[in-house]
Parts: sequence; C-alpha cells; structure tokens
Amino acid sequence: MRALDLNLGPTAALAFPPHTVSYYITNFNAAYVENLGYQSGQLGEAGVVALHFGSQAILDDGSRGIYNWNMTFHRDSEVAQLAEVFARGYFRGGGGPNYARVLIATNNSCSCHDAVAGTWWGYWVNAANAWLADPAANGDQDYSARVQIYGGDDIEMNFGPPSGFRAFLDAYGAATLYGIYDTGDCGGCPWNDGSTDAAINNGWHLSDVWYASWGADAAFPMPEIYYGVGNGDNAHQWKSVSLYSVHTHVPAYPKLLFDSTLSEWGACYQTGTCSTGYLTPDQAWQALTDALNEDPDTATTPSFESDVQWTIG
Repeated sequence: MRALDLNLGPTAALAFPPHTVSYYITNFNAAYVENLGYQSGQLGEAGVVALHFGSQAILDDGSRGIYNWNMTFHRDSEVAQLAEVFARGYFRGGGGPNYARVLIATNNSCSCHDAVAGTWWGYWVNAANAWLADPAANGDQDYSARVQIYGGDDIEMNFGPPSGFRAFLDAYGAATLYGIYDTGDCGGCPWNDGSTDAAINNGWHLSDVWYASWGADAAFPMPEIYYGVGNGDNAHQWKSVSLYSVHTHVPAYPKLLFDSTLSEWGACYQTGTCSTGYLTPDQAWQALTDALNEDPDTATTPSFESDVQWTIG
C-alpha cells in the first residue's frame, strides 16, 4: 500500500482544523456549481471536498453515468465537467496558499458498481486533472497548483451487498494514480474491537470496510462520523477498522490515517431531520480524534474536517 499523502497545505494552530463544505449535488448547472467552488475559495476553506453525485448507472444502450439524487441520468463526462468548474471556482475565489482536494464521488447502490464503472471513473478523474493542469485551456493558469481532483465512493453496507465493490476499486486504481476516498459508513461494525473479521450489516465483514477505506491500493478513508457515543458511536466503529488493520495486516498495512472526517450537520439542518446525537463538524472531528487516541495502536489526528450539505435548486 502506498503511503498516505497528508500534504494538503498549511494548517494553522487552531482548536479545530480547517474545514470544507461538501455537497450532495442536485443542481447540475455549471455556473451554480462553479460559484460553490468560488465561495469555498473566498472563505479560505482547505482540505477535502466531496461532491456526491449519486449512484452508478447504465442505460439500455450501454451508456455509463450516474443517477443523481433526483433520479436524473447524467453521463460521466458531465460529472467530471462539474468537478472541473468547481475546482476552477475554488482557484479563482482564493488568494492564499490554501489547497483543496475535490472528490468526484459516487456510491455502491447499483449492481453496476463494477470493474467497468471503476475503470471509467478513473478515466474521468484523469481527464479532469489534465484539464486543470492545462494553461492553454485556462487562460494561462495552472489550477492544479492549488486544487486537484480525486475519486470518492460513498460505500455503505445498507446500499447493497459487498459483491462488486472490490472490482470497482481495483479497476479504478489500475486506471489512475489519483486515490479514491471512502466517504461511507461502517454500518454494524463493532465498537472498539478489531480483533476478528466481524460480520456486520447486509453480508459485509469488517475486512470489506478495511479494503474499501485502506486495503485497496488507491483507497483513503473519509469516514461518516454522524453520531456520537450512545447514538451509534461512529467514531469507535472506525477505530475498530483501524484496529483490524493493525491486528491483521501489520507491517504492510498499519493503522488507518485520516485526511478528513465527514459530518452531515448541514444537510440535516437544511431538511429539519437532525436527530438526537447528530454531530456538528467540530464534534465529529473531536469524536474521531478522541477515539483513535485512546489507543497507541490507532493514535493519529485527522488533518481536516468537512460537512455535507444539499445544493439548492
């Protein structure tokens, strides 16, 4: 496994780390999405931004793409172009040294989340980064100096059985050198115990979550930390994944390192669905930090935090 690249830019000595806003993309208007990136740059946000576009999809004619949150089909090329304009907006909006990693994120809710889809996802990540780094296409600007595009995959146990996800990740990793972040959950994972390959929700095992977030050559973890202790305790579930890695795969695969946490406070606030125990971005980061640092085998501190919201329109 390759070493985790944590050099995402300078971080100030703050009580909490730099943060970003991530999005569930329902509005595919390019100008609107570029303005989201511009606002992120203007606010000086730094870290990882997950643009969640929806599930993999394949039409009767074989066309590949995604179904977004409104169940509208969009080709992979459209998705990549929206990530490009978000990144361009971020570059144009920011004036300092801040750096962002923008994720073209899908999920595992379709049986077509397979090797072919992974290859195409990697292809479009490559194409988007080539465009960012091409001054001829961008008014003599090299946007890649401050923003790059990676893959994202919201892998959740209850979205579907584990069949196919490893083929997707392996094919993605063979197609591109840009990593892919697991922005999903650890549904049914034990709390604070990685000593065995525990069976979890919907036919998954702890080893599957480990592979999705760390074991696959391209994989990075960006875990959903939505609920605190007594209400799901997502942080200790992810600590269990790291413990499993330490107990089972050292020295080749040590403890997990986390670029960023992912909370959902903004989205639940928008829809009025925040339930007891839902964590704010700072609380999510603190929960994972505290859980990981309870044990020297898993001790590490996430570099950034992000909170996901719905787009408007």
